Amino acid sequence: MRPRRAPGLEDLGEFTGSGLRGRRFLVRRADGAVVQLTELLYLLLAALDGEASVEAVAAAVRASSGRPVSPDNVRYLLSTRLVPLGLVVAAAPPSAATAATTPAGPAPTLGPKPAPTLAPKPATPLLGLAATRTLLTPRATKGVGRALAPLFHPVAVTVVLVALVGVDAWVIRSSGVTSGFRGLLTSPSLILLALGLTLASMVFHEFGHAAACRYGGARPGVIGCGVYLLWPALYTDVTDSYRLGRAGRLRTDLGGVYFNMIFVLALAAASAMTGSHALVVVIVLVHLEAAEQLIPVVRFDGYFILSDLAGVPDLFNRMGPVLRASWARVRDGLGPGGRHAPPSARRPPDPRVDGLTPRARAIVTGWVAVVAPLLAANLVMLLVFAPDILATIADASWAQWDATRQAVSAGAVTAAVASGVSFVLVALPGAGIAVMFARLGQRATGAARAFARDSWARTALAAVLIAGAGAALAGCWLWRGV
Repeated sequence: MRPRRAPGLEDLGEFTGSGLRGRRFLVRRADGAVVQLTELLYLLLAALDGEASVEAVAAAVRASSGRPVSPDNVRYLLSTRLVPLGLVVAAAPPSAATAATTPAGPAPTLGPKPAPTLAPKPATPLLGLAATRTLLTPRATKGVGRALAPLFHPVAVTVVLVALVGVDAWVIRSSGVTSGFRGLLTSPSLILLALGLTLASMVFHEFGHAAACRYGGARPGVIGCGVYLLWPALYTDVTDSYRLGRAGRLRTDLGGVYFNMIFVLALAAASAMTGSHALVVVIVLVHLEAAEQLIPVVRFDGYFILSDLAGVPDLFNRMGPVLRASWARVRDGLGPGGRHAPPSARRPPDPRVDGLTPRARAIVTGWVAVVAPLLAANLVMLLVFAPDILATIADASWAQWDATRQAVSAGAVTAAVASGVSFVLVALPGAGIAVMFARLGQRATGAARAFARDSWARTALAAVLIAGAGAALAGCWLWRGV
C-alpha cells in the first residue's frame, strides 16, 4: 500500500504573519482541526498522491526542498509526524500469505500496525468551550456572511464609525440612561425587552465574525453555542480565516465588535423614533458587552486579536513552557542545570518557546506575565469563597423560583416569564462552577497519575500533596465559619 493523505484534508496554505521561526503551513483535517506544519513536512504531505512509492516521494521532496531527503527519512517523518497527526493513512502490515511471497528488504509500510485515519481529538482545555451545539450550519452561516459582507466596505465602515461618535455623544448628554434604568427596575416587560435585545446583539456579534471572514475571501463554519467558564456562550468557527493575511484575520477578530456598533446605531434610531429610554439602557449594555470582548485574559475576541498580532495562534498552550523558561532564566548560574552547567545537565529547550521569533516571544511572555497571576488569583478566590458563592446562588435561585410560582398563581404572565428568566440566569453560574470544579478535579487527577507513574515514592508524594491541599482548603473554609 502506497502512502496517501488522509481523506478530507484541506490545504490552507502558508501561515502569513507568523510569529514562529521559519515558514509554517496550515492544513485542516476532516474533523475541522487545523495543523501547523514545517515547510519540509508540508512538501512531504503534498507529494503523497496515493500512487507514488516512498522512493518517488523522497525524490519529489528532494527536488522541491533542495534538501538531501532519503526514503528512510520519509518513512521516519511519516511514522513519527504525519501519521500521529492524522494527516496520513498508515499502511496495514502485509498478511502472512503476502509476506511469504514478498522479497526480503524493508517494506514500504508506515508503521508496525494500522493507525486511525484521524488522530483522536484532544481533551477540552480547562479554559476552552465545552458542551458545544450547532445553531447554524456552515451553509447557513456562509449565506449570512455573504449577505452582510458589504458592511465591511471601507465606505460603510467610515459611515458607521462617524455615526457611532455622534450616537455616543448623544447618549452621554442624554438623561435617558437614568430614567431607563428606573423603568427597567419596575417593569418586567422592559426587563424581558432588554434581555431579548442583548441576546440579539450577541447573535449579531457572531454574524459580524462570519461576514468579516467571508469579506476577506475565507469560508466561515458553524455558528454554535457552548459553556465557557461559568456561562453559556456563542461562537463562530472562522478557522478558515487562517488562510488570510494578518489584516484579514484581524478584521475577522474585530468583526463581532464592529457589528455590535452597528446594532447600537439601530437601537439609537429606534429610540429616537419611539422615545423609549429603555433602548438607551440597552445601548449602554451593548457597549459593555463589546468592551468585555476586547479583554485578552481569556478566549474572548481580545485574546484572538493579540494572538494574531503576535502571529501565535495558541497562546494558552504556550503558557506552561513560557513559565518554565522564565524560571530557567532565573535559575541560570545558580547550580546544576544553570548557564554554567555542562550542556548534558541542562534541560533541552522547548520548541514552543524557542521556536518563536524575538518579537512574538516578547508579546507572549508579557501576556503570560499578566494573565498567569490573574488566573491563579481568581482560581484561588473561587475555591476559597465557593461555599459562600454557592449558598448565595441557592438563596437567590430559590427566591426567583418562589417569585415565579407566585406570578403564575396570580396569572401575571409577563412577571412569571421575567422571574423564570431571572431564575435561569441566577442558577447558571452555580452549574458553571460545578462543571469547572469537575474539570479541575479531572485535570488534577490526571496530572497526579502522570507524576506518580511507576514510582512508589512519587505516588506517596502526590498523595501527601493532594491531602495537604485538601486540608488547607478545608481549614480555610472552617476559619471563615463556613
